[in-house]
Amino acid sequence: MHRTVFIKTTEACQLNCKHCFTTGNKPPRNYIDGIFLADWIRRFVAHLPADTMHFELHGGEPFLAPPILLNWIVDHIRLYSPWASVGATTNLTYALTDELLEFMTTKLNSLGTSWDKGIRFANAKQEQLWRDNLAKVLATGQHVTLNVSVSRAIIEMDQEELLKFLRDTGCFRVQFERITANGNANDHISLFPSNAEINQWYLR
Repeated sequence: MHRTVFIKTTEACQLNCKHCFTTGNKPPRNYIDGIFLADWIRRFVAHLPADTMHFELHGGEPFLAPPILLNWIVDHIRLYSPWASVGATTNLTYALTDELLEFMTTKLNSLGTSWDKGIRFANAKQEQLWRDNLAKVLATGQHVTLNVSVSRAIIEMDQEELLKFLRDTGCFRVQFERITANGNANDHISLFPSNAEINQWYLR
């Protein structure tokens, strides 16, 4: 059986996306307790067979956590669960240091990032930063999955234009995700297409 374990390094984020299931940049920058987490991982994997398992660093923005904590987490996953893969989901909209890029490409098996038309980035500068950072990660050979929320803006977008954009990102795979009524998304219900609209979009 395949299991995915999500580890929230923090609830905080530097973005404030309208559709996010979190409350964006409102939470304080508090980080998970590394000692507690290492012990939890040890106890957790002790009760499971050594089959396929994946740990995913998540948030908030997981890479707001200090590099020393990120390395501690992954090192203890490898210690107690050496058969597991480790990845992270990040918005890639920050100053990407050499130290963090090395962590992403040497400590992680995979990386996910998100692009959402008209609702993720506050301005063109933020989106360009995302594009530049994505190019840096892809240049290392790291596999990146692109997550796209199925918003009203997406289903109203020309499909050929969307597919060309997704192709040109260079990402290894694309996942379409449904927006859930949690966090900031509760205040922006107009972003939600109906079930029928989503079905029609998929069937075009």
